[in-house]
Amino acid sequence: MKNQNGSVEVGRVEGELVAITSFAELRVEKTGPAQLTTQNGSIDAQGIGGNLRATASFSKMRVDDVTGSADLKNQMIDQREARHR
Repeated sequence: MKNQNGSVEVGRVEGELVAITSFAELRVEKTGPAQLTTQNGSIDAQGIGGNLRATASFSKMRVDDVTGSADLKNQMIDQREARHR
């Protein structure tokens, strides 16, 4: 899934998810493994059933309830909100 200049909300995807956007929020909930990318926008990922790779810039990133590994990259923002179980 690819989008520009608009928010993306995705939920209840059983397979692998790849979502990309810019200048807006990327929200993902209850999915399989995910690769999430946004520029100048935030990422909110919850309930990821598998590995998560998330890349953002210049905004916050919130991650909760990842059953696999979490590879998180955020340029120029404090990542203290990221939690991994």
